[in-house]
Amino acid sequence: MTSPLDEALRRTSEAVEKYQVPQRMIAIAALSLEEMPQDVRRECEVDALVSAIAELAGQHGGPHAACVTCISVGNALAVAMGSVRAEADVALTRLIGE
Repeated sequence: MTSPLDEALRRTSEAVEKYQVPQRMIAIAALSLEEMPQDVRRECEVDALVSAIAELAGQHGGPHAACVTCISVGNALAVAMGSVRAEADVALTRLIGE
């Protein structure tokens, strides 16, 4: 059984190959993310993923009933929103001291 991270890497690698994303572009993105503070990095990552999901959703033209792509877009947005809320909850808890 593969781990979720291994599965994510496999699927991402397949998509990178399919869309012929240059390795240099990936290296530049990784380097810029590595240099960011953790909180800024997470915000940047979530923003980029949400932008990509929203763009795909817009191009797809959904939502459509019982559409696998529409379901995937909704699931991806739920994960992104969950990440944002989790970060907001942590920040709020620190702010109010609970």
